[in-house]
Amino acid sequence: AIARKGGFSSAAAEVHVAQPALSQQIAQLEAELGAQLLDRHSRGVTLTKSGQKFLTHAEKILADVQNIRDVFSDEQDEIKGEITFGMPTTTVAMLAVPLVQAAHDRYPGISLRIVEAMTGHLYEWMESGDLDLALLYNVEDSDVYRSVPLVDEDLYLFGHQSRLVPDVDVFEFRDLQNLPFITVSNRHLLRQMIDAYAARAKCELNIAFELDSLDQIKTLVGDGVGYTILPATAASPEWCGDQVKRWKITKPNMCLHTSVGASADREMTNALQEMTKLTVEVASGLIENGSWPLGRMPAEYHQH
Repeated sequence: AIARKGGFSSAAAEVHVAQPALSQQIAQLEAELGAQLLDRHSRGVTLTKSGQKFLTHAEKILADVQNIRDVFSDEQDEIKGEITFGMPTTTVAMLAVPLVQAAHDRYPGISLRIVEAMTGHLYEWMESGDLDLALLYNVEDSDVYRSVPLVDEDLYLFGHQSRLVPDVDVFEFRDLQNLPFITVSNRHLLRQMIDAYAARAKCELNIAFELDSLDQIKTLVGDGVGYTILPATAASPEWCGDQVKRWKITKPNMCLHTSVGASADREMTNALQEMTKLTVEVASGLIENGSWPLGRMPAEYHQH
């Protein structure tokens, strides 16, 4: 609470503890750990490096305690618990609202928190235990993740029609090296995929700009600064208007396999299992009714 509020007074009010008692508890904690956790100044308090480290462990401990409660709540008939679900920025607009609505109707005992982030952050937060579930790209069951296939999507080239681009609807991958690209950094799986395809095609793409922000990438592409590679879910009607065009990529075809993933170390409570099933059900419905643009059910070889 002190880390969130940035001060003792507001934290004391939140946790219903007198401020002197809260200060004494922190002093005892610092003495026990042999480390200063807070820097005190006129504007309040900030975490020291030791404080940041302690907070990370404390949040994981609290999440583990909640998981224990969820495990025991599974012994009851009602499905309930707290679930933090991470989704990539390219997908959250498509899936988040229908999933929350479905969860609200079917599992009122589940408190669902949706977290939107770039893929690199999702993998980091899965490893740190900050996420219970996440939509992950190109993962299979392993010692690290449990995964259930959700949707397969092709990746497309987006940008302005120009002298650099022939008047075609399909682009061979090797021809992409002539274009200035705007994309995410290589900490994110989408960029790692693009680099891997380029290596297999024995060509080097011209990465003109790197931005770890989908909105900013789309703005620059819309302004004609360069080109990018994204799934069709990223193409909103207001973005792909008269200016921004979409090209299919071939030789090879670029395909993104999205799964619902959980850490292999995390206890799969009934709530997590049911939320995984519900996510697949909601996504399947969106694909079947045409609301998920160019998405398709996972290929047979990708099924578990």
